[in-house]
Amino acid sequence: ARELGIVWNRRQPTRGGIEIGLAILEGDYPSARKLDAARLIQVSLGDVGPLQDRAPVLDGYAPRLSLEELERHLDPYRVRLSNLFPSGDDALDDELLRLIAMLEPYNLDLLDKILAGLTDESHPTDDLHRLIVASRLPLDRNFQQTEQIARALVQIDHKIRRLGLKQDSNWQDRIEEMYAGLVKHDPALPETILQQAGFGLPGHYIFLSQIEEDAIPAAIAGFLKQIEADPDYQWTNEVVFVLGESTEPAHREQLRAQYENLSVRNAVLAVLSREPLAEDRAKFVAGLGATHLVGISSSAEALSRLDRGSDPAELFALLDAIRRLSNGAEELEVRAKLMHLLQTACGEDFGFETGPEGYVPQPEPIERAGAFLARTHPEEARRQLGAASQEWERLQTLFSETASIAGDAERGRALFDKRACSRCHGGRQALGPDLAGVAKRFAPPDLLTAIALPSRDVASRYRTTLIQTDAGKVYAGIIVYESVDGVILRDAENKTYRIEDHEIEERRQLSSSLMPEGLLKDISATELADLLAYLRSLDK
Repeated sequence: ARELGIVWNRRQPTRGGIEIGLAILEGDYPSARKLDAARLIQVSLGDVGPLQDRAPVLDGYAPRLSLEELERHLDPYRVRLSNLFPSGDDALDDELLRLIAMLEPYNLDLLDKILAGLTDESHPTDDLHRLIVASRLPLDRNFQQTEQIARALVQIDHKIRRLGLKQDSNWQDRIEEMYAGLVKHDPALPETILQQAGFGLPGHYIFLSQIEEDAIPAAIAGFLKQIEADPDYQWTNEVVFVLGESTEPAHREQLRAQYENLSVRNAVLAVLSREPLAEDRAKFVAGLGATHLVGISSSAEALSRLDRGSDPAELFALLDAIRRLSNGAEELEVRAKLMHLLQTACGEDFGFETGPEGYVPQPEPIERAGAFLARTHPEEARRQLGAASQEWERLQTLFSETASIAGDAERGRALFDKRACSRCHGGRQALGPDLAGVAKRFAPPDLLTAIALPSRDVASRYRTTLIQTDAGKVYAGIIVYESVDGVILRDAENKTYRIEDHEIEERRQLSSSLMPEGLLKDISATELADLLAYLRSLDK
């Protein structure tokens, strides 16, 4: 313990600590003392830790300092350490493996001993520990070792499913980093993985990052085999993109069938948009209302490659998508494409500026587009409003009266508070978007629409998520935090709930906004003028 403290305070490579540690490991001492000895050697080598330009997965397996000054002295230590593994003590072996990773011995027999622990019964975290260590050993693999590693990599996901284990958000990144290290020493590994029984689970897509193009059909075949064998196969976006590499019509049909699977719909739209067919036009029109920009962008791309549309419902879908997209260059670029489609379909120029110079709110051209569609397709306009059409017509009349009324911003602020708007649009825990500059982003009629009909053009991040638990409880709100173990949801009353992942029986995102309708019910022309005056004051 004294030597460990001395070395720890030095925080630099030292041969004395290594010698003492190895002597204890080779002697007849209790396990606890040997664990201290292993730790002493780790610290004597500079300890594990992050290093610039090194994969984070190795932070606990590689020295944080250069061992260059000790390099010519390390080989004898590598030999002695290799002879100590395995010790028969699981805890000690874990630390010996970490030391092996730090010293990187060139020893094929040692690699065999490390891989011997990868069995059908071994725990996936133990498998990862050994595989990360194997990725540090700078030696060519023989055929049997490649097979062992390939099988272990494929089986990790099967074990996780069988044991019902959770994975954190960085899991796949760390696996991919480890895999890249293994492939660096074993170029045959990627294609060997494709030949393993059980290959084709969703998490296996990361192994495709290292395969050659001519191996893609074999990869697709592996995923299809797993899909056909499991009626409850959990499709993911990555699986959709894997099958999207196929040119087989039957595989395209399988993807089209997944359109109804909301969890992968955006990915399906992205694949179908590469070679859009007229028979999928309805899917692309519906995709304009997607909750993710990928779905909207893919749908816009597909529609731009099909014949010009003239169906009123499609025109209004384009307009609704245009109204929702207003944040950041990526959204605004898609918005410009949608406006081009709308202007082409209508045969009108609404004065919308395209290109990067047009990546600004531009409320007036959007208002002109809306007015044009309402005038040329009044029946569809009423259908879009549905049951709210009568209330909407009342508000339109009311709005026209506000033109001659000088609203009072202070009275508008009081009305804003009275109608509970500040509960969601103010303070640190605001659920709704910041309203600063809202009167610049929207023309007055569109601003009125956003208040009166909040679910008409709601942005995806403000859509309501509905969760039903296995106890029969139902929650509706916005997800404010999500982890591997559960979610935190906040509802329209600003109440917060933590729901554990294992409690969730059903979860889906609704097309509606958490913002309630009827906020302008019974409002007078003067009150409406006051409210608009207050919203304009937020621009200052």
